[in-house]
Amino acid sequence: MSTQTLATAAPPTACEIALAFIEAMDTHDFDAMSALCTEDHAFVINGKVFNGDDVLRTLWTGWWQAVPDGTASVVDALAANEPATPKHSGNGPSRNTRARSNGRKRAAPAERAVVHFEASGTHLVRGGKRIDGAWSFPVAVICTLRDGRIAEWREFCGPDTMDQMEALVRAGATA
Repeated sequence: MSTQTLATAAPPTACEIALAFIEAMDTHDFDAMSALCTEDHAFVINGKVFNGDDVLRTLWTGWWQAVPDGTASVVDALAANEPATPKHSGNGPSRNTRARSNGRKRAAPAERAVVHFEASGTHLVRGGKRIDGAWSFPVAVICTLRDGRIAEWREFCGPDTMDQMEALVRAGATA
């Protein structure tokens, strides 16, 4: 019998984890979403930060009640391993940042995925009246991993989207 080196499966990529998060989102599986995240993860929508499983469970439960058939159709996903913080700030091209670092350590590279999806579905308004095909909007996400789990899920949507999302959550909570 010969000795063989067993190849271990590579850990999932940032894209695979981001897509698994979206799949759990579409199937209303908060426990699966939470399992993909670090304990101190942040969910950020247009700059508004939500932290903690209890807060996020309330947010997602309200969202799923408001839009029970909401889906996220992925348009594109790509991975990028980049520094977690910018190498320089200000205008113009970067200048020898190593010489100007003043001895500060740079942040360790973070594994990231950028995902573009189209969120769509029907509203559920007061009295349970459904309005079919009433909404759709594009969403861009930067998903940052730490130790193979989502540390930050940062969504960017149109300027009116946050108001629309909050109205949908309120409608679902009162339906």
